[in-house]
Amino acid sequence: MFNSIITRVGELSFPQFTGTRVMMMPVRLEDADSLPIPSWIEAFKHLIGLSPIKSGTAYITIDEAQVSANTTQRRPGLHVDGVGPDGKAGGWGGGGGGWGAQGMLVAASVVGCRGWNKEFDGFPKPNGDCSHLQDQCNDQDAFVMEANNVYAFGSLGVHESLPMTKDTQRQFVRLSMPNDCPWYEGYTPNPLGIKPTGPIHSARNEFMAFRA
Repeated sequence: MFNSIITRVGELSFPQFTGTRVMMMPVRLEDADSLPIPSWIEAFKHLIGLSPIKSGTAYITIDEAQVSANTTQRRPGLHVDGVGPDGKAGGWGGGGGGWGAQGMLVAASVVGCRGWNKEFDGFPKPNGDCSHLQDQCNDQDAFVMEANNVYAFGSLGVHESLPMTKDTQRQFVRLSMPNDCPWYEGYTPNPLGIKPTGPIHSARNEFMAFRA
């Protein structure tokens, strides 16, 4: 049994769309200039301001994409982001530090995700797969995450991507709190030399197409 926790914590203004894509790039929360993407620094500063954790090596994903109608920008299917291939929950938020159950901040410029705040009977499978919990995810219990809003996710926050109703230019950003979880080959290195703090594992190829 586990609790899915997703909380709205603020709003975010997105920079001009440029098609930027980085995945789990290590950055320093105490230094906004540790993000080597000038157009995103103000948004990064704002996300830091919304987090109770102000220092340490965090990980930022920025995905600006032209998404085709009837497809999702991000990983499809019911899942959580805080469970690795070994089936264990990650240590986002310093293993229960300042966030407690909250492990990442997420925002998008266009609606494209829904989530659940509730207690689930069972536990996510390896890589966070929650398809076996589908019968517990009633549409009535779901909420759609609004555009330009920032949400704090627990590492066990159950959610699923929604397909676009038409061809759409969409921006997505996720700031994962400092942790010692594995960092995977194929993620984006920081050209400023900031290294991940967890072990480096081989690529999770099944998720790379969706910038998981």
